[in-house]
Formats: sequence, structure tokens, C-alpha cells
Amino acid sequence: MVLEDMNNYPEMTQFYLPLQKSSQALLIVPLIVDGAIIGSISLRQTTHPRPWLSTEIELAQTLASQAAIAVQQSRLYQKTRQQAQQLEKSEQEVKQLNRYLTESVLKRFLPASMVNKIATGKLSLDLTPEPRLVTILFTDLVGYTPLASYLGTQGVATLLNQYLEEMTAVIFHYGGTVDKFIGDAVVALFGAPEELNPQEQVYRAIAVAREMHKQLNGLNEKWQTQGLIQQPVCFRCGIHQGMAVVGMFGGGQRSDYTAIGSAVNIAARLQEVADSGMILVSAKVAQFLNPGEITLMKSLQLKGVEEEVTMFSVVVNYKEI
Repeated sequence: MVLEDMNNYPEMTQFYLPLQKSSQALLIVPLIVDGAIIGSISLRQTTHPRPWLSTEIELAQTLASQAAIAVQQSRLYQKTRQQAQQLEKSEQEVKQLNRYLTESVLKRFLPASMVNKIATGKLSLDLTPEPRLVTILFTDLVGYTPLASYLGTQGVATLLNQYLEEMTAVIFHYGGTVDKFIGDAVVALFGAPEELNPQEQVYRAIAVAREMHKQLNGLNEKWQTQGLIQQPVCFRCGIHQGMAVVGMFGGGQRSDYTAIGSAVNIAARLQEVADSGMILVSAKVAQFLNPGEITLMKSLQLKGVEEEVTMFSVVVNYKEI
């Protein structure tokens, strides 16, 4: 807008124009950003009005163009910054979700302390199946089938949930991994995914078996007081150490962290032949125990195992002198 003599435009006094007061002539160039007028560049003559020079008009247009570009860049910067902040927020939300999902999955079979180390990066976790030296513990309840028939669906659900919860807590307390539940049977691993030396694996497995026995005694008192059972429930346990392939097995829809191999089969067979209330171990486990806490049993040809397995019974309430 070029107003070379304000006196010739009395009607313009009704409008607000930049620098209108004390101006004899005005040159107004709009600032246009994204097709919208957001402001203007104004030049004024305060003395005698004269025609605006083309260089002055070009200068005003150049200033307006540069100012519009600056405003546009500022807006773009602010928009980019907001998008970056939103992206960062989204990334944090995804990380939190991934951590939640990871912890939710890992807490099914790992102690909370170990899960926290993994989630915070203090402990690396590779769930790819690989050969590992592990100690495997199998335990189940003696006479579970007739007990389940006696208790009925609701009763056995109550008993089993309380039992598995207590046994899981014991395993986690000693840094073990819950491999799986098979009805009343509990399978635990020591030495995977957290590496432990062979002796430490055995120490923890034996400690878990003994503590399980102790906790079951407490549960029996509770169940009898509640009238849930008439006779105490007993358990039996088998423990073996050997090489197994340990990791995640399954597909995209379902997978489990578990161990497979002959070592697992031996532990399962030891549990099957153990008497009520007995902790039965192989020679691979017994070698790390004190002579006073084990009793040599006869060797057996276990089902599914080629060689005979030398077995030892472990004293449940052993106190080292």
C-alpha cells in the first residue's frame, strides 16, 4: 500500500494504520506467511510528501520478504521442536511399555531382583537356546490324584494355588528359575539364565528342596486347621546336574523358557522313584554335599536313561556341625 500524501486520503483516518500519526506519506508492505497476512513493514515520511522511490519500495518488499521467511522458519522450528518432544515422549512411553511387558514375562519364571537387573541393563539376558550346565529340580505332591478327587475342583484349586505360590517364593528366594508347573509338579533350574558355578547351583537347589519341605509343613497345618485336608500332604524331590539346552522354545504365538535334554529326564526320573518326603539326588549333585547329609542308595536303571544312575538320599533337616 502506497500513500504518497495522507491529506489526500481523509477517509483513511477511520482505519488504524502503522505510523499513521505524524506521517505525511506511508509505504506499507504486508508480511505474508503461508498465504496469510501476519503483519506489515511500514515506512513513513514525516516532512513534505513526495513520491516513493522504486528503490525504497523494493527495499520495503525485500525487508518484508526476509521478515516473512524469518517468521516462517521460527514457526517451523517451533513445530519441529514440538514434534521432537512428542517423539521423545512417545519413545519413552514405548520403552516403558517394553519394560513393563518384559518384566511381566520375566517375573513368571525369574526372581524380582534378577528381573530388575535385566530391565536396568545390569544383567544381560540372551534367551536363545544354548547348551548350559544346570542343576534341575523336580518335585511333586505324593498321592495328588486321589487327593484331587477327594477335594473336588474348588478345593484342589485352592490347595494347589497356595502350594505353588509358596514353592515359587522359595525358588525365587534362592535365585532359582521356575521352569514350569505340570499340575502339582514344580520344575526349577539353577545356573540359567544367571550363570552360577556348579557348587553354587547345588547349594541353592538343596536349600530350595529343604525349604520347600519346611514350607509344606506349614501349609499342612493351615489346611488341616481349615478342614481342607485330613492327613498331611507329602512331597518328593529329584535333583540332577548336567548339560541341557536352555532357552526360549516355541513360536510367535507362544513360547516358554525351559531346558531340554537327558539331564532333565534324569532329574524327573529321580523324582518319580523317590519315596514320600524324600530328596533324591544323583552322584553329580552328591559330590558337592557333605558325607553326613547324604545316604547312598542303590543304583537304578531309570526309564529313558541308558546308564545306571547312582542315587543318594539327602537328609532333609540337616544341620552342619
